[in-house]
Amino acid sequence: MKVGFIVDGKSEFEALPKLMPLLSTIDQFRPMRPVLATVSADAPIDTISFVVAEIIGTLANRNPDRVVVLWNREQRPECPGVLAQARWHGISRQSQGAHSLSVVGKDRMFENWLAAALPTLSHPSARFRLSKSDERLIVSDKADHTDALSLLKRSTAGREYDKVADSKRILAAANVDEIAANSRSFRRFLRCLGHPDYLHQSRSPRRP
Repeated sequence: MKVGFIVDGKSEFEALPKLMPLLSTIDQFRPMRPVLATVSADAPIDTISFVVAEIIGTLANRNPDRVVVLWNREQRPECPGVLAQARWHGISRQSQGAHSLSVVGKDRMFENWLAAALPTLSHPSARFRLSKSDERLIVSDKADHTDALSLLKRSTAGREYDKVADSKRILAAANVDEIAANSRSFRRFLRCLGHPDYLHQSRSPRRP
């Protein structure tokens, strides 16, 4: 399956390709390079839909089987599923249903997925050193509910946290199963891609 990605942030644009080699268990998965949509995650849905639909039109020449739109929830009050569905309907109307389309809401932002990866990356000599109290904010499916950017910043050893460089560093070394265990919105992303562990549901992590 050839999959196109549309993202709403520079970190996602730069770092998401680092994740793709870790998704080899997805049958016939062929990821395309992400495309960055230059519109705020907090913009009105009609504005987002127009911009994303234009990008989908440009992707049509490359014949993706599916287009996955990744968008931050940020501080929007709607639950992630309701917000993603509203964005899906808006984009589908604008793009005239030209492709199989999925919209995944990062809850609340890309950094929550990065935080979900930290427990196995943290050790005394590492770039990230996670305290026990911060680890408890992540594990057991809690990463989507923490202030992830603040957690990343205070867990960074040495020079200050760099949103682009460190996101690439994290995803290059991440464990997909761990991110999925700690983030429901990431499991939804895996389900949209056809990951075998989440073909039928993404509400709960896969049991070991």
